Amino acid sequence: QGHCDTEITCTCPSEIFKIPEGTFSEFMQAFDLGDRLPAVAAARPIIDSHVLFHSLKMGQRNVISLRSRRESHSANALITPSGSVDDDFFILIEGEVTIKRGKESLTTLRSDLSNNFFGISSVLSPGTPRDTDVIAKSDVELLRIPHQTIRDLFDENMGIRYLLTAKG
Repeated sequence: QGHCDTEITCTCPSEIFKIPEGTFSEFMQAFDLGDRLPAVAAARPIIDSHVLFHSLKMGQRNVISLRSRRESHSANALITPSGSVDDDFFILIEGEVTIKRGKESLTTLRSDLSNNFFGISSVLSPGTPRDTDVIAKSDVELLRIPHQTIRDLFDENMGIRYLLTAKG
């Protein structure tokens, strides 16, 4: 559809290259990134603005954005049940969730607070069954980050592990 140039910013070295649109499109198709690019574009501002990830390099934030996915849950939905071995980590984008152990409510997390994440124990001890239920108190939007993505960051940036254990 005509001529187009695309600007791409590289993380190392930090240079701008002009690449023909056709070459860029072929690359996107070859690596099946066409569907992921909008998801990365939506996740990246969340990652960039979250206190947990402020110290990360651009490339690290890109990896988190690429591997994460957004999901929605209606009010009263069970997001993570007690006993499940789902090891993912969650950032609350919109809404509120309640964390319960049995019938006891332990805490409520809100998207507008800095501690708007859960799944810490699952990331720190993968394969261990969850001991709490996380229930949507309102309609919620979440960013789900695979546990291995967070664990990989521990090797590169101990600050992430420190922040998680300090808040957990």
